[in-house]
Amino acid sequence: WGFEFKQFRNLSGLIVVGSVNQRDGSYLRFNQMKAARDAGAVWHAARHRVEGGFKTAVMFRFKRLDTTISSQVRDMISPKGSVTKPPLDTMASDRSPNVFASPAPHEVAFNSLCIVLQSQIPLQAGQTSAPANIKEVPEYLAVKLTLIDQGPSKTKSFVSVVHKAAKKGLGQPMETRLAEVALDPEAGVSLADGELHSVRVVYDGEILSVFIGDSELFQGREAPVVRLPLQLSKLLALELGQCFLGLCQDSSNGSHVVDFLSWRLTGPSLEDPWAGLTLNYQVKWPLSLLLSTPTLQRLASIFHFLFPLRRLSLALSAVWIRPRRKEDARSKLGNRVHLVRAAVAFLLDNLWAYFQTEVIEGQWTRLLKRVEDSADFDELRRLIESFLSGLQENLFLNYQPIVKLFQGLMGLARRVLGFLTRIDAAQEADFTALDPREALLRLEEETKAVGTELVERLEHFNAHYDSAGLYHLLQRLDFNDFYKEASARA
Repeated sequence: WGFEFKQFRNLSGLIVVGSVNQRDGSYLRFNQMKAARDAGAVWHAARHRVEGGFKTAVMFRFKRLDTTISSQVRDMISPKGSVTKPPLDTMASDRSPNVFASPAPHEVAFNSLCIVLQSQIPLQAGQTSAPANIKEVPEYLAVKLTLIDQGPSKTKSFVSVVHKAAKKGLGQPMETRLAEVALDPEAGVSLADGELHSVRVVYDGEILSVFIGDSELFQGREAPVVRLPLQLSKLLALELGQCFLGLCQDSSNGSHVVDFLSWRLTGPSLEDPWAGLTLNYQVKWPLSLLLSTPTLQRLASIFHFLFPLRRLSLALSAVWIRPRRKEDARSKLGNRVHLVRAAVAFLLDNLWAYFQTEVIEGQWTRLLKRVEDSADFDELRRLIESFLSGLQENLFLNYQPIVKLFQGLMGLARRVLGFLTRIDAAQEADFTALDPREALLRLEEETKAVGTELVERLEHFNAHYDSAGLYHLLQRLDFNDFYKEASARA
């Protein structure tokens, strides 16, 4: 999970399209984008889990190109007036932007670098075609760094967060600006100065923050320039909370190139250090004809979904077998929170039992039987495709409202575990001052609400699909009609 390109000497894992050059083997350059045909983009070829949070940072600079004849170039003019090709510039020689020519008077140039999140267009390593222009992406959320240029002394810098929804009906989807902030040059941040800057985008599951700094360490500027409450799952059609990330242009009559030296993506925090674990398998020929890269990515997505569910189920069980404390304020309150723990563990355990026995083992047994009866290569590929589709369907991965409920349940399990850990770690005096009863009450109410909504959703699903396995799951989840009665009272 995640990536880091400290320099761009190695482009493995990236899809580079359009007007992008690798400079000096160490950084990438978006060339001037005068029109749509001049666009360029760099995409990371793997999906990344972003719904719960992420951090991404890019070191970049805007640089105005030289359209005048410098003394260095004049020295290379031959007697016949021809000009030889000047040497490639380096980062050191690029640090003085003010000697370059500006747009013609009254001509406005818009230069934009976009950090884009999208899940509508699938990408994979080795792919040669991908959107070069952000306008080619049907749905996205993007952080835009925009430099409006009317000359060296007439520039404005902006940071904005924009969203484009997928097309619905006959109308064309429009980009919506969710937030926009002008950067103040007097505060030391101007995209027109030709110096290196770093932008860091931090999302914690509820708030998107954008930081701008003069170095990768963000020294001297800790406050975000943009702080925007949002939920990615409501803006993008995420697949298991995952999407693709890219760097794109969105310029018009561009006067600047954009150089970027580094790009990284990391998880939101150490709250769940296992969140970055991925499933990978190196397939050798001829097995690669059956287990293609898209097939492995689908298996990895299923693993991403199942692994935290099982791990949380085991963690809740491990909490129960801890040595019990003597009767004090902690243990009395702990009894209540253990009832919450038991309710959450009950939901997770039954979901896991259904997924493992009814879905995975059932689908696997059917696949093996059909493979034994098959001798045709194309039929084998169809059987594997049918197996994966059956898994995704019966694990509810094609139904985002149910997937969100599962993710909400796992988030609740983490909060219960954290609450129990704080109770065990607190000293008696600190514990009394902590007064966690209000937090415990919220956990109790949330546990009841999550369980009730989960049973309601699954019953609604079963009414349309009439699955015997799902019927058994519902019987186990609501064997005493607890959630049904709670729903009726609500």
